[in-house]
Amino acid sequence: MNYFYARVLLQTMEKDLKKYEIGFLAYSEEARNNIVELLKVNSAEIINDGGFSKIKLAYPVKKHTSAFFGYIQFSSLPSAVVNLKDSLKLNSQILRFMIIILNPKALLAKSSGRFFEKSEAKEFKKELEGIEVKKIRPQSVLSNEDLEKKLEEILK
Repeated sequence: MNYFYARVLLQTMEKDLKKYEIGFLAYSEEARNNIVELLKVNSAEIINDGGFSKIKLAYPVKKHTSAFFGYIQFSSLPSAVVNLKDSLKLNSQILRFMIIILNPKALLAKSSGRFFEKSEAKEFKKELEGIEVKKIRPQSVLSNEDLEKKLEEILK
């Protein structure tokens, strides 16, 4: 790909806001406020401020058996997310965090309780109608004597 076209493509991608979700484990309740402040500093718009509660960890993380778990959905530029990650790595109150890109259809599925809109479901059913499904029938079961004969033939 030509350098010029790659640069134009990168610039157009940077202009578009993307939706993200950050999930995190923290030492204390104050860490959530720090994350919200970091999001505001990086000009991110909070879409959904998820729950925040204390949980027992399945295994110790940095010698802690319990932590506060929370998640926040936000929209931001991809370049701002890189700065956010760097800031979170330096934050001593956060045990672990993960930032993922949200799919708009996934947000729709969470909010409406369905995975498809009605029009999408009809299209999907039409695609499935054209596919032939072959049933696989199990072969007949061999007796022990027949198995021994087959093994003898193979070994000869």
